[in-house]
Amino acid sequence: MRRPLLLLGCAVLGLGCLERAGLTGVTATGPRATPAGVVLSGELVVVTDPGVDTRSGPTTSYAAGHVRALDAATGTLRATSATRFKNPLFVTAVDDRFYVSGPGPLVTSGGTTVATEDGGIDVFTRDGLLASAAPVASVRLAGAPGRVVPIGQGRAILPSALSPVLYRVVLDPLSVEHGPADPLRLPAPLDRTDQVDTLTVALAPGAGLVVTSFNTDLLLVLDPHTGATIRGPVSVRRDPQASLIEGPLDLAVCADGLRPDVFVMKDLSNLIAAVDSTTLAVEPAFAVVGPVANRIACTAGSLVVTNSGKNDVQVIDRVTGATTARIAYDPGCSPWETAVQDGRLVTTLYGCGRVALAELATAKLRWSVALAAP
Repeated sequence: MRRPLLLLGCAVLGLGCLERAGLTGVTATGPRATPAGVVLSGELVVVTDPGVDTRSGPTTSYAAGHVRALDAATGTLRATSATRFKNPLFVTAVDDRFYVSGPGPLVTSGGTTVATEDGGIDVFTRDGLLASAAPVASVRLAGAPGRVVPIGQGRAILPSALSPVLYRVVLDPLSVEHGPADPLRLPAPLDRTDQVDTLTVALAPGAGLVVTSFNTDLLLVLDPHTGATIRGPVSVRRDPQASLIEGPLDLAVCADGLRPDVFVMKDLSNLIAAVDSTTLAVEPAFAVVGPVANRIACTAGSLVVTNSGKNDVQVIDRVTGATTARIAYDPGCSPWETAVQDGRLVTTLYGCGRVALAELATAKLRWSVALAAP
């Protein structure tokens, strides 16, 4: 079975994403910002910077991580805070707090990706972030934790970037309920903890926690609090009997009452699969994306996909699968992640160290700013 080295590179390390987009070695003049995770929260754009040094080519060196707060109207940098853990790739907004998470430094050697340090979660308040203050809470997590996904009842799930397991935490006060020593495990055949695999999760209201596996192309729905299987697994591959995997890399849930409501972005086939979370009916080739599609989001009747290899953001009709708009960026900018709120679409441009905001309705840029190295 093929192991998800491209996924781990693109989504976690930045290596595969940069190589396939032709970006290795493009920053030879000195260190720069590497904006990755992003959320829009009212008047603020909050961006994570994993501190990756790409000057010598493959991404193997990590400086201290940071979180940046920008003014959503102008792009003006308002504050910068350091994270306690390296490689902070993700940020989730919950009320007036920002949960910044990441797997820690990862390296690939001999066909296997491993963490060289623990990852974890840092919690910043809005006021603290604007004052460039330290995190108000932190928790260390081995096992390469991913994004914090709130599940209700004051709790959240984090998938592992290296193993088919899930971690569960209490958000306030921050603590670990199920960590690397006693994770929530998936049912067979997704339970191969002896193999590298990367999970992606999202909460589907009224259905449960949707989980995808890169290595198996399988999707299932779990009870987010007990970990019990509600339905599935089901393949999102075009031909479930085929041997070549398509590699689910990210997924988005559209909570608008329409079906299908789950959209799975498949990294290796450059396709989106559309899935009904209540019946698990699958349309495996709903839309074409890429090359090097990295993230997907759902908003107001549209899917929004960052295509790192094409240097654009693709807007797709969530009912028909047709592409309705593209927002192009400079060659080599490698769009990483997009957040959408109130018709505003903000994108981190990992390859050129910039953050840009556009109007979703018109696909026109309002601002694009370069971030200096911390």
